[in-house]
Amino acid sequence: MLSRRDFLRTGAAASAAAAAIPILDACSGVAGGSGGGGGGSAVKLQLAWWGGNDRAKRTQEVVSLFEKKHKKVTFANQFSAWDGYWQKLDTEAAGGGLPDILQMDMGYIGQYTKRNQLLDMSKYQGKTISLDDFDKSQLQQGTVDGKLYGVSLGGNIAATLYNQTMIQKAGMAPPAPDTTWDQFASYLSKLSKKLPHGVYPADDTSGEIPEFETWVRQGGKELWTSDGKIAFTENDVREWLQYWADLRKSGLIITGSMAAAEAQDGTNQGTVLVKGKAVFTSTWSNFLGQYQILMKDTVGMMRNPLGGKQAGDYVKASQLWSMSAKTEQSADIAQFVDFFIHDPSAVKILGLERGVPGSAKTRELIKPTLKPYDAGQIDFFDTNSGKTRPKTVLDPAGAGPIGDAMTRAAQSIPLSHQSVASAAAKFMEDAQKALSS
Repeated sequence: MLSRRDFLRTGAAASAAAAAIPILDACSGVAGGSGGGGGGSAVKLQLAWWGGNDRAKRTQEVVSLFEKKHKKVTFANQFSAWDGYWQKLDTEAAGGGLPDILQMDMGYIGQYTKRNQLLDMSKYQGKTISLDDFDKSQLQQGTVDGKLYGVSLGGNIAATLYNQTMIQKAGMAPPAPDTTWDQFASYLSKLSKKLPHGVYPADDTSGEIPEFETWVRQGGKELWTSDGKIAFTENDVREWLQYWADLRKSGLIITGSMAAAEAQDGTNQGTVLVKGKAVFTSTWSNFLGQYQILMKDTVGMMRNPLGGKQAGDYVKASQLWSMSAKTEQSADIAQFVDFFIHDPSAVKILGLERGVPGSAKTRELIKPTLKPYDAGQIDFFDTNSGKTRPKTVLDPAGAGPIGDAMTRAAQSIPLSHQSVASAAAKFMEDAQKALSS
């Protein structure tokens, strides 16, 4: 599967490219296919997404199911790890085209719409693509300037996952649901004294923009202004990096070299939680099941630590289906999107791998089919979504490179022995450049 670090970047490519996952079908990457959209001639749609083998298997099954029901349509599929995905799309876009239908991320949708690379899907909304019972927060995230450029494939909430079995063996209970950042640090300190040698209390998520965003929003701010400028301060960055530097100094999070190796690996199997090297990590809620299938130990999930006077977390569209602005097959793609999010057989195959479905009917349909850990994901979503604070400002074009900059800044502290102050200053400099480019 796509790694927690890849997914967390929310549009920010990792600083070191992860190895691409094998391609299912050759794909030229140039939008257009053959034949006219909605016509009677044969149509070959180019479909691209990031993810790993489990997501690929589920997606391919749904694709095959759609092909059986729509005899004229076939697909050329490509998928890769997070880094390879965006690098390939950049190359394809530079060559004049994109896949007909592509998996989009909230951190990139502003960039792609600004460049006029995505098709406005509004004419299919409420017609070919039924969205009447769709979660409004997820629907809003695919809408830019009143136009629909993406349909959410699942909703997630930033969360903290943990190895429940290890905590129990240590003779402790998981942290309380309303744990603050300071209380979390104290908890990790106590846990560290009871863990086996070589096991760290927590992963290092200091380089992850979504986690930093939670921290900033808890203070009543947003990452961005409505006109696409930086809304946080250098002091916010220093405080964030200092919190993690203090944990690192106390041996409560993994080392810088371990964090770099984890990012380089780029797979869920390579994460320190799955490998049993750390008890806690931060990711999005849909990773509960993705990690559980790789582990014998039981995985638990809690809200991220609290701070400030406001909620920092929000319901996020995990990924969206978007169309290339140059596709000639938009009518066929619209049918596929509706099939993907509503067809009973399709949604049962997909489960919650991409997050909690936006359609209320779909959620009710799949509940009886879920494994206990996936049912736990819906419970977590239902329990906590009402406590979150909606995100109303879209990530600006340039948000992806800013995620890169945060990763570099965070890693420069343990690996290059930069001070927290200098790392924060460099990050702000790089962030400003990214937004102005």
